[in-house]
Amino acid sequence: MTTTETNLNFRIRLTFWVLGAVLGFAQAWVSRFDAIDYTVSYLEMGSYFFHGHHGAIINGFWNPLYALLYGLTITVFKPSMYWEYPMVHLLVFI
Repeated sequence: MTTTETNLNFRIRLTFWVLGAVLGFAQAWVSRFDAIDYTVSYLEMGSYFFHGHHGAIINGFWNPLYALLYGLTITVFKPSMYWEYPMVHLLVFI
């Protein structure tokens, strides 16, 4: 491939990456107050974990990594109840 083709290929890839990021952020922003059924379970498991109940994060149904990330986000940033779901949507977007 020549330098011109490489530059064009890079620009096309960059364009699609940026477009994907913008569309993903737009979707996260539009649905920032929507709660899916399992969101509350993950938030509670994460909260239990960071309040000393470490066994609450391990079970056969829910993913412990999501609960850990949700709990860590809520513990570090301490959002109000109003901003809890937008914070979770931002975490999922990132």
